[in-house]
Amino acid sequence: MTGCAEGTYTNTTEYRSAVLKVVPSPSPALVALTDDLYARIRASQTPTKKPKQSDDEAFHASLLAFVEAIATVALLRIQPDREVNVAFGYGKYTGSKISAVHLRKIREAMRDAGLIEVASHFFDSTGEKKSYATRIKPTAAFKALVQWHGVELPPLEPPFPAYVLHKQQHGVGAAPEDIVALDAVIQRYNEFTRQFRLTLPDSAWVELEAYMVGADPTGNTKKLHYGFDERRIFLTRIFTGTWERGGRAYGGYWQGMPKRFRNQLLIDGQPTVELDYSRLHPTMLYNEIGMDLPNGFDPYTVPGFKVELAGAKQTFNRLLNHDRQITFIKADQGEWFDDAKSFNEYRDAMVEHLAPIAHYFRDDMGARLQKKDSLLALNVITRCMDENIAAYPVHDSFIVRRDNAQRLKVIMEEEYFELMRFSCMVK
Repeated sequence: MTGCAEGTYTNTTEYRSAVLKVVPSPSPALVALTDDLYARIRASQTPTKKPKQSDDEAFHASLLAFVEAIATVALLRIQPDREVNVAFGYGKYTGSKISAVHLRKIREAMRDAGLIEVASHFFDSTGEKKSYATRIKPTAAFKALVQWHGVELPPLEPPFPAYVLHKQQHGVGAAPEDIVALDAVIQRYNEFTRQFRLTLPDSAWVELEAYMVGADPTGNTKKLHYGFDERRIFLTRIFTGTWERGGRAYGGYWQGMPKRFRNQLLIDGQPTVELDYSRLHPTMLYNEIGMDLPNGFDPYTVPGFKVELAGAKQTFNRLLNHDRQITFIKADQGEWFDDAKSFNEYRDAMVEHLAPIAHYFRDDMGARLQKKDSLLALNVITRCMDENIAAYPVHDSFIVRRDNAQRLKVIMEEEYFELMRFSCMVK
């Protein structure tokens, strides 16, 4: 089984891409599955005349590409809540062996057979005009058929280069030399990590699926997520707008897990621990102005207010990441604030509480600060690789085997001091 909907393997959009690709080297199991479906679909259609060979080949190529993309999602440990976006527009497959006409017939036949669910979008004339793709979700019956034929997910290969610039601003050119040079670190990491196995116990997978897909204690019925695929161990640095904004490494399947599930991860069957830089961005900003955080000072505890840590961090990050005054959004802040008045009072008090670094607020500083903390992360994983320690980054934290925890702590503290010339707190 090779190939899938267009997109990079480590990008979070992998399972939501629209334009299907021809499958160049399908596995025998995938061919058997496709042949099975081919026979079912042809049998369900009203016979007219025998199709031309070229037309039949196009139908088979279209079916193979469609089935491969849907099977990729069906076989994930936990399927993404966004399903698979598939383009059915005629112009999308010009010059390809794949035919939009055949794709539409395949879609309808598989829906009628109960193998997929379809959320029609732009290219369905009976649907509301919403987007340029249609969402396809495999059903339990399709998954059972895939497994019966013995189809398996193929191994993924690391991306090259392992950096991407999203939403590139006008006038921004190719990656500068420092980005290109540091790509060697990510390439080395992506090869290094192949020798280890990061797993979650089966019981934890069951709990995670219930938490992400079903009801959870907060009353939410579904969590936004992109699925969990244990093959996704490779990282890519993601920048946004310019090469000075962002740069954190994304792509690892563990990064999207709530921490209580990450705490159950195993490296080669051994228990793990996750160490993180405590209050990283506030600490870095104070260091930028030549100051340590004052003893006993908590940037997230605003005098006169009792706001949960999650609400305090969200407010701080909004101040740091926006280039204008932030306002109350009930859907985001309603858990901690009753109305705009209470939020505005808290926001202004936080700005006063953090007066020495307040000039960094409302200046789009967050993305630029991520560039610096991404360098810190690269330095940490380089040191870990030098010492043959498997370390799985989650931006400002790292997961290692429990017996490597003390060594990781030392490395994190040393690398922070090397970069900022100040000490830090690792916990």
